[in-house]
Amino acid sequence: MPVRETRAPADSAQRTETRSGATERALFLGHWPKRIFCVHHLPEVPRATVVLCSSVNVEFFANYRREVDLARALARAGMAVIRFHYRGAGHSDGDELTFEGMLEDAHTVWDHFTGTEAGSLRAAFGTRFGSLVAGSLASASASLLAMWQPVTDPCEYLNQIARNARILDLSDGVDVRGEGGEGGEPRATAERMDILGYTYDRALFASPERRRAASELGLGSHGVYILELTRKARVSRRYEALTARLKGQGCPVEVAAIDGYPHLWFLGRPQARPDIDPVTPTVDWLTSQAALASEPR
Repeated sequence: MPVRETRAPADSAQRTETRSGATERALFLGHWPKRIFCVHHLPEVPRATVVLCSSVNVEFFANYRREVDLARALARAGMAVIRFHYRGAGHSDGDELTFEGMLEDAHTVWDHFTGTEAGSLRAAFGTRFGSLVAGSLASASASLLAMWQPVTDPCEYLNQIARNARILDLSDGVDVRGEGGEGGEPRATAERMDILGYTYDRALFASPERRRAASELGLGSHGVYILELTRKARVSRRYEALTARLKGQGCPVEVAAIDGYPHLWFLGRPQARPDIDPVTPTVDWLTSQAALASEPR
C-alpha cells in the first residue's frame, strides 16, 4: 500500500496511506519513566475504536506482524485502532512486567483513546495471554471482545510454553531427554524460567488479578469472537466450555477455527503455513458488528 510521510508533533512519527487516507502515528502516553508506547491507526472517518492487547515475551514478537496487519486492515475498514506495548516490554518504559501493570496500561490507553474518538462502537482485541487483558477492558465497558487463541488457564499456558520450547528444540535436533516431569512431560514449576532467551516469571501468571480475569473472561461483553488455531475439525473443549458459559450469561458468541498447529502461535513461523490468515475473519466480524451498530433502531 503506497504511503507518504506527513508532519507530526515533535514527540511522534506519522505515516499516511495514500489510497485509504488512514494515518499511523507512533507516540508515547505519559511521562518518563512511566511512558506507554502506542501506535494510533486512524481512518479519515472512524466509525469504531479498537484497542489491541498483545501477548507477552516470545508470543509478543511472534504475532507482532499479524497484529500490525490486523490494525491496518481495520483502519482501511474505517476503524480507529490503538496498538501499545505494556510497560516493561517493547518500547515502553519500565523494567518489570506484571499482570496488574498490564491491566493498568490497557485501561490507561482505553480511557485516553476511546474517550476522544468519534466512533461510537468500541472493541477490545487480545492475542493469547493478552486476551485476559482485553477481556477486562470489554467487561468494564460492555464493549465487543475479539480474541485469537485466548488463554483460559494461565497455569496450563505456562506448561504449554515449556512444551512448545521442547518441540522447537527437538525440531532443531537438541537432546532434551531428562528435562521433563513424569513421562517426560515438561512442567513449569520454577519461579522463573528462561525459554528462548525470554524470562517467564511464574508470578505473572499466578496473581489474584490474573485468576479473576481468567474466571471472568468475556463476562459483561457486548459480544465475543473467538478464533482458534486447531488440528481438529471442531472447536476444542476449552472453548466450547467458554462459549457455553458466556451464552448462559446472555452474551452473543461466535467461534471460528483455522486448520493448523496451535504451537505456531508460539514459534512464530508463519512461513511454514502461509495459508493461515487470522486477520480476514477477524476484520469481517468486527466490521459486521459495526454495521449492526450503525443500523437505526
